[in-house]
Amino acid sequence: MSRDEDRKIKLEIAQQCAPVLAGVKPSNLLILENTDIGYVVKKLEGTPVSKKVLWCSNKKSVWLIYREDQLKDILADGESAAFFKTCGYTRLTEIHAVLGRLRRRYIAYLESRRDFPHEMGLLLGYPIADVVGYIQNKGKNSLLCGYWKVYDDAEEAKRVFDIYNQVRKFIVEEIMVGKEFCQIVNAC
Repeated sequence: MSRDEDRKIKLEIAQQCAPVLAGVKPSNLLILENTDIGYVVKKLEGTPVSKKVLWCSNKKSVWLIYREDQLKDILADGESAAFFKTCGYTRLTEIHAVLGRLRRRYIAYLESRRDFPHEMGLLLGYPIADVVGYIQNKGKNSLLCGYWKVYDDAEEAKRVFDIYNQVRKFIVEEIMVGKEFCQIVNAC
């Protein structure tokens, strides 16, 4: 892989996953043109993030890049746990079981066999009030739209969006000067 191709993929990862890399968000989806899975794994080695391929086609792959401890905290929250149980999740203490079920539900959605798995929003760090608001409003009537559609606390969401934008800018700048993700994450 050429240096330009390497930098391009690293910038894609940074653009899409900076808040997770910086530790201010539990997870992000990473959507890439079909790239060698081993390459992405290697680029994220030495960082505290984990990764799971949710879907892969001949053209692109969809990953969940996540911080396991933060996902466990979400799954342990009573309100979030109750929501996951309504979606058929039973083994909330086993992160790999949760992500395996999410993967199956996401693939079923992509194959038009099921509705979108809205529990993904909770894993992505969206407030439960906004996930429920999205479902109730069918994606319309939001107060604000940024990293997600906001239905409850627009001021808090703006503050969070600003933090996400700041860490994205920082991480992209670090990639542009040639740093690797493990160096950048340790500096956050």
